[in-house]
Amino acid sequence: MPYFNTYGRAIPNNLTKNPVNIDSRRYFKIKYETPPCLESIFRNISSHSLLAINTSFDSFKLQIESIIQSIQSNSEISPLLNGPYFPFIIPTISEKSDIGTVLNDLLLPALNSSFKASFPKYDFVNRCRDPLAGNLLAASDSKHECLLARVNNEEVVGCLFPALSEFSINAAFDFVNSLPQNFSLSGGYDLTSAFIGSPALLINKEEYPPLLWAAGIEHKSNKDHAYHFEAYGYNLNFNIRPHFNRCSEYWTNSITVLNES
Repeated sequence: MPYFNTYGRAIPNNLTKNPVNIDSRRYFKIKYETPPCLESIFRNISSHSLLAINTSFDSFKLQIESIIQSIQSNSEISPLLNGPYFPFIIPTISEKSDIGTVLNDLLLPALNSSFKASFPKYDFVNRCRDPLAGNLLAASDSKHECLLARVNNEEVVGCLFPALSEFSINAAFDFVNSLPQNFSLSGGYDLTSAFIGSPALLINKEEYPPLLWAAGIEHKSNKDHAYHFEAYGYNLNFNIRPHFNRCSEYWTNSITVLNES
């Protein structure tokens, strides 16, 4: 039974009882290159990261190719490659680092630098009113804690697949837990790192792009809200909003696939 359709969208099947739109009219779309330009992505990461990147381009390319080959080898999962994907590198982050502090002080500023370099007339804005520092956790059932454990010890190479369009966040949890262990729900580090490498991820001048949840992380005391990236015109915003475990055709969750260590 395939997990993804001919467009690379996750097929709900009987994997969840949480809200999800079974059929999609594909109104909100991400514009993307096939295959993605690894040279450009690596150049953006190397130029704008505020932490050291020790992975060479050759190693980055080989690890991305390994991820793609692993997906291609599994007939139930391989249709995932029919949709967009965005390679990334997450630099090594100290085990004692706070998720919100790393996002606020290191990753989001790097995204701002990358976005402004590509789109000098437009802005990236962190619109969160409450501080990120001290308030973020890996979401239960997201498998995101596996990624956080990896980045404490090494630079992590992976691919982000915005394949869970029109899934509620709890439905997205259900779906990723049916996938192999190196598949998780995208959160703050991986989604932001994907934007650093591909700052045009939500730029679509022909059609409307979706909102992208970073549902692998959650606010420690506000579980019915979630963090997200959203395009306002050609500007890019990071913010938090209520989701109430509902689904919408405008909302998309993403799957992160890591190179298996």
